[in-house]
Amino acid sequence: MEQPVYPPVRYVAVARLADRHPIAHYSPAPVPAGGAPPPPPPPPGTRPPPTIFIDKVTRVLRSKRVSEHARLTITDRDVGHIHFDSSPTHLFLVIAATSLPQRAAFKLLAELMRDFSPPLRASAVPWGGATRRRGSSP
Repeated sequence: MEQPVYPPVRYVAVARLADRHPIAHYSPAPVPAGGAPPPPPPPPGTRPPPTIFIDKVTRVLRSKRVSEHARLTITDRDVGHIHFDSSPTHLFLVIAATSLPQRAAFKLLAELMRDFSPPLRASAVPWGGATRRRGSSP
Protein backbone atom coordinates (compact mmCIF):
# COMPACT_ATOMS: atom_id res chain seq x y z
CA MET A 1 0.00 0.00 0.00
CA GLU A 2 1.35 3.42 -0.93
CA GLN A 3 1.91 6.02 1.76
CA PRO A 4 -0.24 9.18 1.69
CA VAL A 5 1.29 12.37 0.38
CA TYR A 6 1.14 15.31 2.75
CA PRO A 7 0.46 18.78 1.35
CA PRO A 8 3.18 21.42 1.76
CA VAL A 9 0.97 23.49 4.08
CA ARG A 10 0.50 21.25 7.09
CA TYR A 11 -1.23 23.48 9.62
CA VAL A 12 -2.64 27.00 9.91
CA ALA A 13 -3.59 28.78 13.13
CA VAL A 14 -4.77 32.21 14.27
CA ALA A 15 -4.28 33.55 17.80
CA ARG A 16 -5.26 36.72 19.60
CA LEU A 17 -2.14 38.78 20.13
CA ALA A 18 -3.24 40.33 23.44
CA ASP A 19 -3.36 37.02 25.34
CA ARG A 20 -1.74 34.77 22.70
CA HIS A 21 -4.71 32.45 22.81
CA PRO A 22 -5.39 30.36 19.66
CA ILE A 23 -8.86 30.98 18.25
CA ALA A 24 -8.84 29.14 14.90
CA HIS A 25 -6.92 26.36 13.21
CA TYR A 26 -6.93 24.19 10.08
CA SER A 27 -5.03 21.06 9.14
CA PRO A 28 -5.47 19.59 5.64
CA ALA A 29 -5.84 15.84 5.29
CA PRO A 30 -3.11 13.82 3.58
CA VAL A 31 -3.72 13.04 -0.09
CA PRO A 32 -3.53 9.37 -1.14
CA ALA A 33 -0.45 8.57 -3.24
CA GLY A 34 -0.76 7.65 -6.89
CA GLY A 35 -3.09 10.48 -7.86
CA ALA A 36 -6.20 8.91 -6.35
CA PRO A 37 -8.82 11.44 -5.29
CA PRO A 38 -8.67 12.34 -1.61
CA PRO A 39 -11.25 10.79 0.69
CA PRO A 40 -14.21 13.00 1.66
CA PRO A 41 -13.49 15.21 4.66
CA PRO A 42 -14.81 14.07 8.03
CA PRO A 43 -17.81 15.91 9.47
CA PRO A 44 -16.88 19.25 11.10
CA GLY A 45 -15.64 18.95 14.64
CA THR A 46 -14.87 15.22 14.44
CA ARG A 47 -11.20 15.36 13.44
CA PRO A 48 -8.95 16.80 16.13
CA PRO A 49 -5.90 18.69 14.91
CA PRO A 50 -2.61 16.82 15.09
CA THR A 51 -1.17 17.17 18.57
CA ILE A 52 2.37 17.91 17.40
CA PHE A 53 1.18 21.01 15.52
CA ILE A 54 -0.80 22.27 18.52
CA ASP A 55 2.27 21.74 20.71
CA LYS A 56 4.50 23.66 18.30
CA VAL A 57 2.02 26.55 17.95
CA THR A 58 1.66 26.72 21.75
CA ARG A 59 5.45 26.90 22.16
CA VAL A 60 5.71 29.69 19.58
CA LEU A 61 2.90 31.64 21.25
CA ARG A 62 4.68 31.42 24.61
CA SER A 63 8.01 32.42 23.11
CA LYS A 64 9.59 35.86 23.48
CA ARG A 65 10.17 35.80 19.73
CA VAL A 66 6.53 36.76 19.16
CA SER A 67 7.13 40.02 21.03
CA GLU A 68 10.49 40.63 19.36
CA HIS A 69 9.44 39.95 15.76
CA ALA A 70 6.21 40.81 13.96
CA ARG A 71 7.16 38.38 11.19
CA LEU A 72 9.46 35.37 11.42
CA THR A 73 10.29 31.91 10.07
CA ILE A 74 11.45 29.24 12.50
CA THR A 75 12.97 25.96 11.30
CA ASP A 76 11.85 22.99 13.37
CA ARG A 77 13.27 19.51 12.78
CA ASP A 78 9.94 17.82 13.65
CA VAL A 79 7.48 19.81 11.54
CA GLY A 80 9.44 21.84 8.98
CA HIS A 81 9.10 25.61 8.90
CA ILE A 82 6.87 27.64 11.20
CA HIS A 83 6.10 30.99 9.60
CA PHE A 84 4.22 33.71 11.45
CA ASP A 85 3.06 37.22 10.76
CA SER A 86 1.04 39.56 12.93
CA SER A 87 -1.56 42.25 12.63
CA PRO A 88 -2.15 44.75 15.44
CA THR A 89 -4.59 42.31 17.07
CA HIS A 90 -3.83 38.78 15.82
CA LEU A 91 -0.99 36.39 15.10
CA PHE A 92 -1.24 34.19 12.00
CA LEU A 93 0.86 31.01 11.80
CA VAL A 94 1.57 28.46 9.07
CA ILE A 95 3.44 25.22 9.55
CA ALA A 96 4.78 24.08 6.20
CA ALA A 97 7.16 21.63 4.60
CA THR A 98 10.68 22.93 4.11
CA SER A 99 10.08 22.56 0.36
CA LEU A 100 7.49 25.38 0.41
CA PRO A 101 9.24 28.66 -0.45
CA GLN A 102 9.17 31.26 2.32
CA ARG A 103 7.71 33.78 -0.13
CA ALA A 104 4.72 31.49 -0.79
CA ALA A 105 4.14 30.96 2.94
CA PHE A 106 4.08 34.71 3.60
CA LYS A 107 1.73 35.27 0.64
CA LEU A 108 -0.63 32.72 2.21
CA LEU A 109 -0.35 34.51 5.56
CA ALA A 110 -1.08 37.88 3.88
CA GLU A 111 -4.23 36.44 2.27
CA LEU A 112 -5.32 34.92 5.56
CA MET A 113 -4.80 38.25 7.33
CA ARG A 114 -6.79 40.06 4.66
CA ASP A 115 -9.66 37.56 4.71
CA PHE A 116 -9.86 37.31 8.49
CA SER A 117 -12.53 39.98 8.56
CA PRO A 118 -13.68 41.91 11.67
CA PRO A 119 -17.01 40.00 12.00
CA LEU A 120 -15.13 36.70 11.95
CA ARG A 121 -12.62 37.96 14.51
CA ALA A 122 -15.41 39.05 16.83
CA SER A 123 -17.21 35.69 16.64
CA ALA A 124 -14.12 33.48 17.03
CA VAL A 125 -13.90 31.57 20.30
CA PRO A 126 -10.85 29.78 21.75
CA TRP A 127 -10.20 26.12 20.94
CA GLY A 128 -12.67 24.00 22.82
CA GLY A 129 -14.88 27.01 23.59
CA ALA A 130 -18.59 26.76 23.08
CA THR A 131 -20.64 29.22 21.09
CA ARG A 132 -24.10 30.41 21.99
CA ARG A 133 -26.81 30.59 19.38
CA ARG A 134 -28.60 33.87 19.00
CA GLY A 135 -31.65 34.06 21.16
CA SER A 136 -30.45 31.40 23.60
CA SER A 137 -29.98 32.22 27.23
CA PRO A 138 -26.51 32.23 28.85
